[in-house]
Amino acid sequence: LSFGGYHPNSINGTATEIPVIAENNWALNVTGISVGKSKLPFKHSTAIISTSVQGLVFPQGAINNIYDYLVSGSLCTSFKNSVCYCGEDPCDYNPDYFPDLSISFEGFQADIPGRAYIQNKSGTNELLIRKNEGNDNFIWLGQIFIQQYVPLFNIESKTISLAQSIDYVPSSGMNSDMPYFILILAIVLIIVIALGLFFWNKYREKHRVRTDSEILLNVSRSHSQSHKKSFDHIGL
Repeated sequence: LSFGGYHPNSINGTATEIPVIAENNWALNVTGISVGKSKLPFKHSTAIISTSVQGLVFPQGAINNIYDYLVSGSLCTSFKNSVCYCGEDPCDYNPDYFPDLSISFEGFQADIPGRAYIQNKSGTNELLIRKNEGNDNFIWLGQIFIQQYVPLFNIESKTISLAQSIDYVPSSGMNSDMPYFILILAIVLIIVIALGLFFWNKYREKHRVRTDSEILLNVSRSHSQSHKKSFDHIGL
């Protein structure tokens, strides 16, 4: 924490001022939440930045929408205690497969990449996203948010400015469509191989029938020639 100012070398670029929701209330108005390229159904919320929280804490409705998106994107089949499950077993994806989680404020959008909010723990993908057990309208932005964005509190202007941290973890460019794309590619390859085997078997069958016909024809000719020689031999 720095009081009376901040170190310019601790941020990238410039800071964006965001007004607090009320005087003496250091909370920000949240205007939307997105996962990947999809805007989620959203109920008005306010956000508080806190160093005492490790991850991100959302109202129950927002948590359900985030989980539903990740399930529909073919990443997880279910969640148990914030752990992503693939069927009966915990998933062990590369965190870069998970899409960006974006939180929109007035005039600013904060992007949290999958590798920042996913913790790989003992071969499992655990989301550092929790349900708000208290006031259902508050979002708590914890340490993983502060690692991405430096908050600057200005008492005189009653604003909180957000600036990209020098420790900012950029998006990998991968998203939840990747496993889905790989699945489609695998299906296409299986279809191509199956069609190849089908036509190859048809070709072999046709070639075998033609070969058998040629063998029968040769045998027939051989027999005819043999009978002719027998008749010639007895003078008929």
